[in-house]
Amino acid sequence: MGELRRTLQMAVKRINGSLNALAHFTSPAELRDTRLLMIENIDRNADFFVFVPTFGKVRRISSAQRADVFMGTDLTYEDFERRYVEDYNISLIGPTIIQGEDVHTIRCEPRYESGHEYAIYYVAKSDQAILEVRYFRGEQKEAIKVQRVPRNKMVTLLDHIVPTQMWVKDMRRNTETEIRFSQIQINPVLENSLFSKSALEVGRRIPLLKY
Repeated sequence: MGELRRTLQMAVKRINGSLNALAHFTSPAELRDTRLLMIENIDRNADFFVFVPTFGKVRRISSAQRADVFMGTDLTYEDFERRYVEDYNISLIGPTIIQGEDVHTIRCEPRYESGHEYAIYYVAKSDQAILEVRYFRGEQKEAIKVQRVPRNKMVTLLDHIVPTQMWVKDMRRNTETEIRFSQIQINPVLENSLFSKSALEVGRRIPLLKY
């Protein structure tokens, strides 16, 4: 099918304990100025809103669409949500080795509506970094999707372990997405009003980033 490229700017801020994220596409031309807003909720799934210039208005992503692919990539809207221990039924499978490192192998079965039945997390014993996640559905023994973060593509910024590259492969579609992060800033000053539907509609730019 060839290669498709997307470039976007993203900002994330915790407001009153809830995670808010804003994404702004800069390329390709058909996606330019398409914008996405995620607002985390404490008692239910996050709210997603999308502004598409062609339609000229903000539309909400329904719960049924959370497992849909995100703008032609192998990510889904659900992948952007932050999750907590209490959101899963968790069991420790045991130690193994991933990317040459000793890791904890943890089975997580979501207690919320999800596009997968359970996921296996591979968490480094040395610093708790998530090196790989494999997603499963139904009785299938093989993963339907794998997310992998190469250890040599992680950096430490202000005591945060930050990936600069990530791979996502969807076994059902036989497609793969490479994600590269650049211009990374930790704790920049961002106004709360940036993370609102009105700001999404008027196209407020994310400050401190080059467009």
